[in-house]
Amino acid sequence: MAGFSRSNGDASGVAVYDVAQYVNGTTSGSAGVPIQPAGPKLEFYTGDLGASGVSSQFGTGGAVEAVLRVFAQMSTVHMYQFNNDGAYRVAMYPTGGDAAAALQIAVRALGTVNGYDLSGAFVNAGTLA
Repeated sequence: MAGFSRSNGDASGVAVYDVAQYVNGTTSGSAGVPIQPAGPKLEFYTGDLGASGVSSQFGTGGAVEAVLRVFAQMSTVHMYQFNNDGAYRVAMYPTGGDAAAALQIAVRALGTVNGYDLSGAFVNAGTLA
């Protein structure tokens, strides 16, 4: 699928079933003609949990689980990656137009989880690259 590049927030479909020929980036439908819906927009976020020592927070009841629960409450999580240094990348389908600022406020509002301080955590709109 390398011919179908995805960017943050795009809703482009990867196939068009309502036209005879599909040319990437140039084919569009006509007014009054049914089209295949593109579906929800996939949003990419990057961030950091704000402190070191994340490796002890991967288990049940840890800070990583708490952050993922916040993301799942505000969006539909598609995939994620958390690193030992606290950096993470998440791809989500927002359910209410969630922005990075709203996600960051919600994560920081968790305070201290399992002895891990999330008050310095941040969330940025980004890519998975």
